[in-house]
Amino acid sequence: MLAGLDISHCSRLADRSLAAVSRLPLLSSLKLNGCVRTTDAGLGQLTVLKGVLLTLHLDKCIKITDAGVAKIAQVRQYTCVLAWA
Repeated sequence: MLAGLDISHCSRLADRSLAAVSRLPLLSSLKLNGCVRTTDAGLGQLTVLKGVLLTLHLDKCIKITDAGVAKIAQVRQYTCVLAWA
């Protein structure tokens, strides 16, 4: 099973795609750096991975806001700092 996924800088990756990602039951690391179409709504779909997702990289995800980060941070304490710019 897939444990880590790096889909950084996929300029066409949108929220709908994260619904598919959320169905990876053993995903513990996800890199979304530079996925400029991903929003808080897409990020919210990842809350179903609350038992396994440990690291989440969000640098340069310009449509993700503080509110989106706060929502997913409430679900789990991550081992990696959530970062965005």
